[in-house]
Amino acid sequence: MHKYHLRFWFEHYGTCIWGVNEHTKEKYGYYIECNDLPISAELVSKLKDLELEYGTILDWSDPGSGYVWTAEQTECFFARANQAYEELKAELSPDFLIDNMIQDSIT
Repeated sequence: MHKYHLRFWFEHYGTCIWGVNEHTKEKYGYYIECNDLPISAELVSKLKDLELEYGTILDWSDPGSGYVWTAEQTECFFARANQAYEELKAELSPDFLIDNMIQDSIT
């Protein structure tokens, strides 16, 4: 049985890992820093790079104008993010359940 339930989803200039159930939130919080999880430094670095990159999807001088990335940039980002999700799943123990909320989020 899974003890920790996570959600994998990018927020602009925020985290990509969120606590879902109370047990997870008690240990890690709702907004989970990648380096708080039992994963490799390499994966932490990859996730943090993706978090920063996702922050560039909008024009912050006019965020309501929509995404500034091309379809190719968006597809490439989500492909790399989904690969990182697979690595996250592989590195975390069976105590973790991770919902991938971006797997079909190519816009």
